[in-house]
Amino acid sequence: MPATPALAPGQSLPSPMLRALGWPSAGCRAAVLLFVRGSWCPVCRRQITRFAASADEFTALGVPLFVISTADSETWASDERLGAFAVRYVTDDDGELITTLGIAADHPDHGTISRPATVVIDPSGSVKFAHVGTHSRDRPEPAAILLAVRRMQSLG
Repeated sequence: MPATPALAPGQSLPSPMLRALGWPSAGCRAAVLLFVRGSWCPVCRRQITRFAASADEFTALGVPLFVISTADSETWASDERLGAFAVRYVTDDDGELITTLGIAADHPDHGTISRPATVVIDPSGSVKFAHVGTHSRDRPEPAAILLAVRRMQSLG
């Protein structure tokens, strides 16, 4: 897959990524994608926990949440520290998807990881909101993402 610029509104996600997500999904009006560094990252786990606290609001809007990283999805799903949160975990084993999206970074201990990124896509896979962090703590709060989803849904 050829590299594209870092995620931006209006960009369409590549077909392999949409297939990996099982997107579009029946009855879903949008999706939130949380690209995280790995299950070893405490900042990533805190972000997922904050989104878990707002899970009912996302569900009411018909918006599933995906957590995408190069870490094994079973590691995430079995991590009790994240609480009981209906989320879809997607593993980008070789980092190809995050590299294609322009959000890959090299970590001295963990190899290719994702820069922290939060993306809202519509049913066609078009990016409607994107925030790519400049460092590990640069992540939007769930309230900001809920606002972006509500705005998108009111316009569309």
